[in-house]
Amino acid sequence: MSAELRAWWAARSQRERVLLGVLGGLAVAALLLLAVVRPLQDAKGQALAEIRTYQALTGQLRAVGRQGAGPAPRTGPPAELATRTASEAGLAVASAAPDGGGVAVTLADAPYDAVLRWVAETEARTPLRLAVIAIQPGRAPGLVAARAVFR
Repeated sequence: MSAELRAWWAARSQRERVLLGVLGGLAVAALLLLAVVRPLQDAKGQALAEIRTYQALTGQLRAVGRQGAGPAPRTGPPAELATRTASEAGLAVASAAPDGGGVAVTLADAPYDAVLRWVAETEARTPLRLAVIAIQPGRAPGLVAARAVFR
């Protein structure tokens, strides 16, 4: 095979060899662009979009948290406080389990805005403070699945 390839290459004129060399270089550059550079650019764009989403979420949480003082703080077991504030916000709690002195609350298919209002209300009206929240897209636009841990 390599002897045939060498014979084929030797049969090419100098001009054809240059053209084939340039074509090979362009093919390698195109392959590099499509296989390396393009995926990196796509990943960077996705990461920037996620950063903007998290910044918007943080801004909305802060804005909702600055709203009026409201009623007196509530007391009681963490799970009861979190589920009560969730039901008052119109959210259905999928589960509420103790989590290291706090409570982990899971919501399924909840409106995004209602989840943000619920977190702000829970922090404003109870001694619970949000430690961690994970929000994933839900089954329909505007709906999310969320897991919040309050301490």
